[in-house]
Amino acid sequence: MKIFYADTAIRQIKSLERNIRDRIIKKVHLYASQPDPLEFAEPLTGLKAYRFRIGDYRVVFQREQHLIHVLSVRRRDEAY
Repeated sequence: MKIFYADTAIRQIKSLERNIRDRIIKKVHLYASQPDPLEFAEPLTGLKAYRFRIGDYRVVFQREQHLIHVLSVRRRDEAY
């Protein structure tokens, strides 16, 4: 499955410390490489989107056939 990062998500990832940034990117790629990435995700209420929980961070994304479109990456307390 391919991963596309929205401009907002790229800016948010770049603002993180290097070790956190690397951890999030590796985990998103790990989930995307699985047969069913949604197995690791939770649906978001009221949106056609999902979230991955990676430590204290939430990765909000949409899934379209063979593409994961990452919309945002935020700390848990800022994400909701």
